[in-house]
Amino acid sequence: MAILYFLGVLCFTMYVRGDDRAQLHNVSNASPEVGGNGDSQITLSTPHLHPVIIYGKVNETDTRNVSRNVQYIYVYTFKENRRLGNVSVDDIRIHVEVDDLAQVDYPITFVVQQQKTSLSWQLPVLSKFDRKVYRTASRTLCTENDALRGHRNGTNLSEESENDRTIVVSISTASADVVGFTVNVFVENNFIMKLDKAETVDISPLSPRFFEFFFTNSNSRFVLLEVTSNDTSCMTVSVQNASCPILDQENNVQFEGYWQTMSKKAGMTLRKEDFPYGFYVVFVMHGDDTRCRRSDDGNAQPLLYDYHLNNDRTKIVEFVIREKITDIEYLAAIFGTGGTFVVVYVFVFIVSCTYSCRSTVSSPQCMYPNSDDENNGEAGCSRAVTSDGPPHESDTSPIIGRMPPQTNAGHPPLQDEDPDNTSQHWLADSDSSLDETDIDFMDDANREKDVYRTSRGLCVAALARKNPRILAKKSQLYLYTLFTVAVFYALPVVQLVFTYQKVLHTTGNQDLCYYNYLCSHPLWLLSDFNHVYSNIGYIMLGLLFLLLVLRKERLHGKLALQDNRVELRCGIPRHFGLFYAMGFALMMEGILSACYHVCPNHSNFQFDTCFMYVNAILCMLKIYQTRHPDINASAYMAFTSLAFVVLLGVVGVMAGNLFFWIAFTLFHVLFCMFLSVQIYYLGRWRLDCGVFRRIYITWKNDCLAGPLTCLTPLYLDRMVLLSIANICNWTIAGYGMWKMPEDFASHLLLIFMSNLFLYSNFYILMKVTHREKILCQPALYILLSIVFWGLSLYVFIHRSTSWQLSPAESRTYNRECMLLRFYDTHDIWHFLSAFSMFFSFMILLTLDDDLVYVSRAKIPVF
Repeated sequence: MAILYFLGVLCFTMYVRGDDRAQLHNVSNASPEVGGNGDSQITLSTPHLHPVIIYGKVNETDTRNVSRNVQYIYVYTFKENRRLGNVSVDDIRIHVEVDDLAQVDYPITFVVQQQKTSLSWQLPVLSKFDRKVYRTASRTLCTENDALRGHRNGTNLSEESENDRTIVVSISTASADVVGFTVNVFVENNFIMKLDKAETVDISPLSPRFFEFFFTNSNSRFVLLEVTSNDTSCMTVSVQNASCPILDQENNVQFEGYWQTMSKKAGMTLRKEDFPYGFYVVFVMHGDDTRCRRSDDGNAQPLLYDYHLNNDRTKIVEFVIREKITDIEYLAAIFGTGGTFVVVYVFVFIVSCTYSCRSTVSSPQCMYPNSDDENNGEAGCSRAVTSDGPPHESDTSPIIGRMPPQTNAGHPPLQDEDPDNTSQHWLADSDSSLDETDIDFMDDANREKDVYRTSRGLCVAALARKNPRILAKKSQLYLYTLFTVAVFYALPVVQLVFTYQKVLHTTGNQDLCYYNYLCSHPLWLLSDFNHVYSNIGYIMLGLLFLLLVLRKERLHGKLALQDNRVELRCGIPRHFGLFYAMGFALMMEGILSACYHVCPNHSNFQFDTCFMYVNAILCMLKIYQTRHPDINASAYMAFTSLAFVVLLGVVGVMAGNLFFWIAFTLFHVLFCMFLSVQIYYLGRWRLDCGVFRRIYITWKNDCLAGPLTCLTPLYLDRMVLLSIANICNWTIAGYGMWKMPEDFASHLLLIFMSNLFLYSNFYILMKVTHREKILCQPALYILLSIVFWGLSLYVFIHRSTSWQLSPAESRTYNRECMLLRFYDTHDIWHFLSAFSMFFSFMILLTLDDDLVYVSRAKIPVF
């Protein structure tokens, strides 16, 4: 019946065309008539078209000649034998070629008609990309089969299903010359893909391929499609619902299902819920490689294929579908990770309880000397220069100007030396104002600052003269300011990244996000849940650090109540506001890193690095505050600087051109010089018009005093630190100016982390050289920090994605899961780096525990 239907339609069409041609022939033979206005009528002429019906045979090649006078109609009828029990279902593919006589201006048109669908194309075709003429094309026909649909619905159809199928292929051309063509309709084997069975196919721009896969009850809910090739030519891999029509052309493949461009590797995680009736895997070759390159890559070439070595732009790809982890393995990976951090909490709790019991049994007293010993000790530590000192030492500072006469530079006597009298005590609860700026405006206060802060051998007592209650309140501003900044920064970030995720699911454009598609496990709306969840380490360990800081603050408060000299005269001044800010910043790093991994790409990489800047700056401020409590930067100044850093990061990522790098390098070098002077003179310097004159006078006086005097720095330890830091920063600035990397955010992070590393090591080294003890607890943290940072950097360099490249090029770095079949190297980096930062924070929290009962007059400043 189908054959009679198609023949009837064709005969009727030929009859209508023949009648029209007869009328046109009569018109063409008639003599032209002149109208009343003198115009002649148009003469029409058309050649006679002869349809030729051919009953073709499947799997046989037929070669013929065609012109505008002939139209060939091939009718293919065959019985399908689709064995569903062994998943060995075949499909039909048509292959056509034209000879060299065919012209692009007069192509041959091929039309394929089925029961419900039709498709057409022309040969030869001139590619607009490479200006190459293609004379070969192949297409797989989409089939709506009721028996197969029943199998998708769960019906047991292990028996053979036989159906009649008719395909009509029409071939015609407008060319007056005779041109040759070849047509072959054949059965494509292994059209249905099997699990864990790799297949290899070749594709070209006019010969796309697609295959079918359907889930069974024995499969897991997730499968992984992995596609590889040794060729770098650009193509698109698409996954579409198992229904006709199939969009398998370069100009329409993006309009259905999920798709991603591919260079050498691609992968997709597919859920059974999204494709209940199975899916088609479509491979479409591009005419050139521009879509697999970065759009802003100035060196990108339109072609990567060498047509001198290969006459056809073909690509051989290998693909396979594998089952992913089961639901039990999925839950085991999630709860196993959370359970690991719970174990860490329990271990820390047990160790803390044990440590508290030991410290309660034996707690030493504050070893603060009497007044005479205090003055002698501080004089020996500070070695203040008196007015009647050696004649070669000038009383003029190079930058400060005229120095006031100095006396014994020790800790200023308190109003009440009796430690039992707490009526005037700084720790007493009172409603007095916390504004300490009144005294800072007095000239005598400025002179005292010059005396204490410019001494050669400076002690912590000289830089801990301010009210500790006031400094504690100021230190808390870091946490409050950070919390405010975090809320206003994180809320738009969350909204943006989830909008990205919705767009991905709506459009199917998987080039939008830079996932490791070979190890991405979806959950609900998230396409890559494992990379989001692995940031739990930052949150859990940040919260643990906050609890440890709270415990230490309470222990210090109890100790201060027992002996108030611990708060006023002994040990490093304890201000815990920066520690709280560091713990909260670690938690925010986890939250924003998770937001970034919802849809990682070039535009939102700053979310992943923003609080890394915060952590680096807070750590450096805390190290500096440890022995410079009175002159540390305020929270407002610190976060103003951070805002400027984030602005630099955004501008560098969005517009990192040559002019930006020149300006940034100059700013980097000049800021390092400014900060070096600020640290060297502890803030007691003036930048005005007379600064160069003061430098010249000081240098001249030192040269007159002796040849070595002008070459010997006033503060040797600070000079060594600042010299090393400046050399490293100038090296980094020179490298950035030379390479101008696209990843400016990482370059900026390298600057902060390098300076933090140098400052931390300098502090530990100076502590050892001054014969201060490093207790077992901080020593253990130092060892663990070194081990975990080393492991972190090792897995970090084995990256699985790179947003600096195009999505297709980035997928060449995709790797399979390494841990619990759920986590890849970047997830492991999250875990290891979280522990590394936690142990680094614990170093700063416990490093000076050996100085708790040591007089501040005996603690040097460095």
